[in-house]
Amino acid sequence: MTRIFLGQIMTLWQKYSIARYTLVHCLLGIINFGLAAMLYGIIGLNHHLASLIGHFVHITIGFFIDRNVSFRSLETTVQYGAPRYWIIELISYCSIVVTMYVLVDVGQMNPYFVRRVIAMLIASAFSYGLNRIWTFKSK
Repeated sequence: MTRIFLGQIMTLWQKYSIARYTLVHCLLGIINFGLAAMLYGIIGLNHHLASLIGHFVHITIGFFIDRNVSFRSLETTVQYGAPRYWIIELISYCSIVVTMYVLVDVGQMNPYFVRRVIAMLIASAFSYGLNRIWTFKSK
């Protein structure tokens, strides 16, 4: 049973960039959220600034991992891909800020929940789709 499950996971990993992207960004998200939570919860930094710092660390590491692992696009140079990646991540981050403003500042929801679940799902969908068709497209 375990062998079959692991085999299916490996098949997904080999065949589908969305599976690789999801796993990579879940791991990067742990770093992102941990840093933002520490800055917000322990140090007392504003939740928007804490979120920005966490996201910055995430995308700085993310470009290289996405190029090499998620999208397997080694032909995408840093000069070509990084500016596109950062533009897309800026759009993605704006979706996080808008979501957090509406749900946390206006709607009084918990910033940890909004940042970890709702905002990141929206931002991840933008980021994956746009990077797939623009930054790391097959040439």
